[in-house]
Amino acid sequence: MLFAFVLPTGAFTISPDVAGTNYEEAAYVLGALGIMVGDAETGAFRPEDTITRAEFARVSVSVLGLDDVAEASKGQSYFTDVSTDHWANGYINVATSQKLIIGNGDGSFAPEANISYQDAITILVRALGYEPAANSKGGYPNGFLIVATENGLNKNAAGAGSEAVIRGIVANLAYNALTINLMEQTGFGSDAKYEVTDKTILADKLKVEKGSGQITANEYTSISGNTALNEDQIKIDSDKFFKAGNSNAKNYLGYMVTYYAKDNDDGLDKEILLVRPEKSRN
Repeated sequence: MLFAFVLPTGAFTISPDVAGTNYEEAAYVLGALGIMVGDAETGAFRPEDTITRAEFARVSVSVLGLDDVAEASKGQSYFTDVSTDHWANGYINVATSQKLIIGNGDGSFAPEANISYQDAITILVRALGYEPAANSKGGYPNGFLIVATENGLNKNAAGAGSEAVIRGIVANLAYNALTINLMEQTGFGSDAKYEVTDKTILADKLKVEKGSGQITANEYTSISGNTALNEDQIKIDSDKFFKAGNSNAKNYLGYMVTYYAKDNDDGLDKEILLVRPEKSRN
């Protein structure tokens, strides 16, 4: 399925089960960032399905850009019911070492159990650094739910506390978390203090730039005068140059877009991960 308006040839298509839903934008962005992807066999996102505690551990670690750390952390096991060869072993280990998850208190983690809405909120609030603020407001679970609401974490992602959360809601929670300002400890010891910074997960953990503008040139032609671009290069507005990479950015010449771009290995132009046409401006 495509968008409700005409797109250029070669544009991304998305799974029919999220197209046109409240989860579409989050599913697109999280997929491009490798945080949440569709079913490996069918490509379906399954937004109405529940999500297990092991799967959410993977989401929380990927949100922080720690996939490589998770791969290197395989083998040991903090919990009696997470085997060393469990597919999420490394992710659960990292989530535990980062103090995002604490298990059930009896040495178990219940990796295949569905995660509740309040537990998903709690883990993401910790990932954002707001646990001290949540504890000051009553702690688990209400303090975490209050902090989530105050900071927009649950925008378009309402849920019922102890009930199992669905993948679509998790996608919106994770998507919101990307651009919330992080809280960090700025004082220690007897002068312990926590402050909200101007840092975000997207920019400071994942090293991804989010911006908007008009694609004015690609390697073939330009709408803004004579512009000689290199192969695989695009220009946004009059002064921003990127590699198109595996995205279809070069097909959106003339479009106003929101883009996500990441530093690449050559240290030159950032590489576009995803472009999204701005519907109201095209």
